[in-house]
Amino acid sequence: MSNLAVVHIVRRYGLIGGMEGYVWELTHSLAALGIKVEVICEQLCGAPTADIQVHTVRQDKYSARWKAMLGFRARVDDLITKQYAGRKIIIHSHERTFNHHITTFHGPPMLVRTDWWRFSWLSPRIKAWRLMEKREVLGPQVKFVLPVSNQIKDQLISLHPDLKNKSIVVAYPGVHEVLLKQTTLIRNKATDARFVFIGKEWKRKGLKFAVEIIECYASLFGPCTLEIYGPAKSELPRFIRQHANLSIKGWSKEINWVDYDALIHPATIEPFGMVVPEARSHGVPVLAANTVGSTELNYQGIAVLKTTENVEIWASKLFDLINDDRNRHREIKWTWCQLALKHAHEIYPLATQALG
Repeated sequence: MSNLAVVHIVRRYGLIGGMEGYVWELTHSLAALGIKVEVICEQLCGAPTADIQVHTVRQDKYSARWKAMLGFRARVDDLITKQYAGRKIIIHSHERTFNHHITTFHGPPMLVRTDWWRFSWLSPRIKAWRLMEKREVLGPQVKFVLPVSNQIKDQLISLHPDLKNKSIVVAYPGVHEVLLKQTTLIRNKATDARFVFIGKEWKRKGLKFAVEIIECYASLFGPCTLEIYGPAKSELPRFIRQHANLSIKGWSKEINWVDYDALIHPATIEPFGMVVPEARSHGVPVLAANTVGSTELNYQGIAVLKTTENVEIWASKLFDLINDDRNRHREIKWTWCQLALKHAHEIYPLATQALG
């Protein structure tokens, strides 16, 4: 691997979102292992280590994401043709490109969800995304497809049966080993319960249902608050902005986990949900929906329910969760370093062999 460059492709490179954070952490962990890492992006949203070479391509001003993605992949293809001609490289994409050897699949695939999707061929947008997705995972040059959870893996295989001819391996996001003063957080049961919700895409991540849960909790078990990170106050409905038991914090790169009794994450669609392992690495219990991919890691300090369950059941599970001190023990199942080692020792060598 010492003479081989790995080129990662992502539109925005920085700690600014779930997928972008994954790419940032993985590339830096790979560089720390001594692997030559290069990145192609439209926007550089941070200051990477000097070991990582970054190439930027021109950004179009399309308002439609699918048009912007088509333009991005065309410019990436042109740059690769010019920049890497004659060089032995592995191209590792995190976007809907068509010139990569490895793709990490971060989001839900284009699933058929409702009857009107039968007519989706009439929509240029949906047709374009489906074609880009098919090329991303089934392109003849693709050697590995790396979904971020088994949930996504199963969906991809169901939609694209020809994936049986590819190597498809789950590559969970990681966490950092955190240094805490104590391995178990002890809850002060004399104070009101404090819960936290995290997610800029607040509708998909279930904020309205989280509010119902804490309202039910308050009526059954006593006073509580919910602090909301991610969306700006102006983005939220009035009843949330004016709710007495809610506090809207906006975007934050750091969460002071020791302040909270539990994370509430009742997402309707969540390919992984990086806040879940982050909370557990700090000893914070988690109440999550079974649609959250990271629940596959089988943490102890977590309660997992279907979103169709009655809100009283959610509230009762939350009460049980925070009143069992065993749930406040730190759990780290998978780190960024382990993810980088998996790439360095398993995925990249096999991809190199397949490329000849």
